Amino acid sequence: MCGITGFYDRKNSSDEYFKTTLTKMNNALSHRGPDGEGIWFDEVAGLGLGHKRLSIIDLSEHGSQPMTSKNGNLVIIFNGEIYNHKELRADLRSVNWSGTSDTETLIECISVYGLEKSLSLIRGMFAFVLWDKQSGKITLARDRYGEKPLYYGLINNTFMFASELKSLRRHPAFDEEIDRDSLSSFLKFSYVPSPSSIFRKISKLEQGSYLVFDTNKVDYEIYKYWDLKSLVRESISEKPFFSEDQAVKSLDSLLNEVVKEQMISDVPLGAFLSGGIDSAAIVSIMQSQSSNKIKTFTIGFEDKNFDESYSANLISQYLGTDHNQLIVSADDLLAVVPNIHRIYDEPFADSSQIPTYLISKLASNDVKVTLSGDAGDEIFSGYNRYRFAKNVWPYIKAIPYPVRSQLSKVMSKISAKQAERLFSFFPSYAKNFSYGSQKLYKFADILESNSLDSYYDKLTSQTLHPSNFLKDKTTNFPRRLKLAQDLDTCEDFERLMIYDALEYLPDDILVKLDRASMNVSLESRVPFLDPRISEFAWKLPHNLKIRGSTTKYILREVLKKYLPENSIQGPKMGFSIPLDSWLRGPLRSWSEDLLDRESIIDKGYLDYDNIIPIWKKHKKGEINAGPILWNILMFQLWVENL
Repeated sequence: MCGITGFYDRKNSSDEYFKTTLTKMNNALSHRGPDGEGIWFDEVAGLGLGHKRLSIIDLSEHGSQPMTSKNGNLVIIFNGEIYNHKELRADLRSVNWSGTSDTETLIECISVYGLEKSLSLIRGMFAFVLWDKQSGKITLARDRYGEKPLYYGLINNTFMFASELKSLRRHPAFDEEIDRDSLSSFLKFSYVPSPSSIFRKISKLEQGSYLVFDTNKVDYEIYKYWDLKSLVRESISEKPFFSEDQAVKSLDSLLNEVVKEQMISDVPLGAFLSGGIDSAAIVSIMQSQSSNKIKTFTIGFEDKNFDESYSANLISQYLGTDHNQLIVSADDLLAVVPNIHRIYDEPFADSSQIPTYLISKLASNDVKVTLSGDAGDEIFSGYNRYRFAKNVWPYIKAIPYPVRSQLSKVMSKISAKQAERLFSFFPSYAKNFSYGSQKLYKFADILESNSLDSYYDKLTSQTLHPSNFLKDKTTNFPRRLKLAQDLDTCEDFERLMIYDALEYLPDDILVKLDRASMNVSLESRVPFLDPRISEFAWKLPHNLKIRGSTTKYILREVLKKYLPENSIQGPKMGFSIPLDSWLRGPLRSWSEDLLDRESIIDKGYLDYDNIIPIWKKHKKGEINAGPILWNILMFQLWVENL
């Protein structure tokens, strides 16, 4: 796990230019790799590569990068882990290995098999840049689900690339023009969807893709080597018959195989334990395979309505892990918030970004690698929106639209305080009903949806009209819903799973995990994203994903082998925080400063006159506008520190 950076520029060919620029770009990634560094450049070819190393496998100098292939033709910088690299080595018998690193395995695999075949063979999380001296081509590649980041841009014939934007910004040719369409998307979704970035001339390489830059033409083309939609089509047409018992046993065996593979490390290793199904499954299997106590890490909140640490403690006690926890107060949050923009690099407003960073910091005190339960929801159908699409949406769309529309208007007029009073009559329900009024308003929006795609768009957006908050009202945002429109044979809830896997997972969940963990030099692995698990999951019958009101049914059945059923108590809350109350309380003064009239108008991106009325209503408790206000605050914090 590392940081990679570099650029191609044939106009400036001095040694000093390459050394100085690469060193600056590389130093911006020091948090991603504090254990070593290297730069390589060929001023005649016009290419420079930089690498910051976090040593996980083969701690010796044999794992240092940039690395050159045995035949001298290829040079690589690599970020990630290739979990099956020992298997690949066994087939490359003719190679005289220098060390035991997966980087060496990868470059020699490409040297022998070529790029396309190598990408089909490797299992792991990765982003790498490869220079082929003979062809004069630079290749950028990213893993199947987009666990590891890779930005790139061609600016005035300078081609630049890096793990994070902060590295690219150190290059003298970098252009900081903000993409207003990306800003619109950010306000709507809380993140900037790929392939865009917040900067107009910089893009993200999408998941399952590779880019080939031809230095002879000073231009590039992008290719897909793996496509989720193709996998889904094949799985739907070839779904094997699974008895429930057979499926549970097969998944248990597969998870054990994958977790064992991902526990390989030459440095201390642990796991995040949130108290939910996904992390409990990963930790249970890890502990069953280890003779030593697995180190587990949990974060909780003083506000018990948002706290899962009790469940995590129960699981730890039953499994016998070496458990570590941090209970977060408003003061802990306040200490992180002013610097959050530096961690996430471009505007990012999933509010669980803060506890994700705090748990990563906690774990980094004891280990250098953690396994995470992320992606379990996307792979095994865990979100309530999937259950709703399967069980409720068919009935809603059967109600005549005029009736739904009228009911929606009535619900939308209920104030936040009235909504909370309404839910107070159902204390057992309201206890876990975070953001009650927001969910009520979401449901009101859903009632007016005229299609499943519209339902999904409304459910996953913080605002349906981002231009209301922008000074430039002409900006647009990309239509995500085209992502799965050609998969009409899918069930409704499966289409939503595809939407999430193609955008929400790589651009929100995995960004949050990567930036938070790497900021404290911690490698975080995601076993549920192993391609073998994804392929298995898509072949499952629907009733093994959602059964009645139970989501992730098959994963729960696997977990029964390791934990008593009552060890997972209540619905999963993830790392959510009491955002609405904190913005009215401990974060109020900080928010007021960022929403200063002069500052907003001076920057010229946001519409002060439309934002302030919402902020005033939120402070009074008339509405709960925490999520959209958080998006606005995160952008304003970021742009003020640009």
